[in-house]
Amino acid sequence: RWGFFPSASAAWRISEESFFTPARDIVDNLKLRLSVGSLGNQQVSDYAYIEQISTDNQMNYTFDGQEKAFYANVTDPLSSGLTWETVTTYDVGLDVGLLNNRLNFTGDYYIRDTKDMLTTSLTLPSVFGANTPKANCADLRTKGWEISLSWQDEFQLAGKPFSYHVSASVGDYITKITKYHNPDRVISDRYEGQTLGEIWGYHVEGLFKTDREAAEYQALIDDKAVNNRVYQNKGPAGNRLRAGDVRFADLDGNNIISEGSGTVDDPGDKRIIGNSLPRYNYSFRLGFNWMGFDISAFFQGIGRRDWYPAANQASFDFWGPYAFPPTSFIHKDFYSNCWSEDNRNTYFPRPRG
Repeated sequence: RWGFFPSASAAWRISEESFFTPARDIVDNLKLRLSVGSLGNQQVSDYAYIEQISTDNQMNYTFDGQEKAFYANVTDPLSSGLTWETVTTYDVGLDVGLLNNRLNFTGDYYIRDTKDMLTTSLTLPSVFGANTPKANCADLRTKGWEISLSWQDEFQLAGKPFSYHVSASVGDYITKITKYHNPDRVISDRYEGQTLGEIWGYHVEGLFKTDREAAEYQALIDDKAVNNRVYQNKGPAGNRLRAGDVRFADLDGNNIISEGSGTVDDPGDKRIIGNSLPRYNYSFRLGFNWMGFDISAFFQGIGRRDWYPAANQASFDFWGPYAFPPTSFIHKDFYSNCWSEDNRNTYFPRPRG
């Protein structure tokens, strides 16, 4: 209900030092910044530290043969040591102004530690009789950087001052879990060392070029874990791998395509194939002012983001024609992107129901 979260910052205006005088004709401002600060996360339930009793639960039977009885129940147990989640940020920055401050550069590098995150703690046996209480038992660290460059100036146009500005910025960050109770490091849960947003999946080496290549692979590799639908196919393509089907890589060399034990140390033939979080956020801004008229524009985007298609209508091109034959909507040019005898250099494999 209360906490102490201090912050401090300091800066050195190097351009104001006497030894910097010879460079002032070009460099108008040079500042080095340092800061450290912490904040407490209060976005939790107002009464998360109090066990509550609910009394409006109705039974399915009666004691008097007329009215259904009510009963009271207590919420799941709470951790006795609940405290604030604390976010501490360390930042070092540099500000540079050149050419009468027309050209400006700003750069920052930061480390953000999130401590005592509220999440599920130890896995308790079933005889405990209730859900595992949440506790402050997880940490993560974010490392990132941001830079921006801007230019602003003014000149006379038709006897009137014309001022304009243009700027660009880009930044990136990566977040890793530094503490989490998952001793076996099961991939389906959070684990220490995990990069947030990582996508695990099988590695595809491409499509089979010939039926012979597919038959040789099928004779050597047990890939039913990923291609079982092919073997169940009774359609024209038959229940065997053929040219245009997907070739999954046997990364662990045991001739079986599988996810192993599903842990980081034994992922079988799975590996990290991407990350769903946005990377390299960038933006551009420009504008001008002349004779009382001003125009400004702002553009922004993401330099990279990996996407894994979900099993829904937005991803029918990936899963619909292969996993659900009576799909009601398929793009009219879908088959032009599928493998066929006359169209071998494609993205999607041989169409199968």
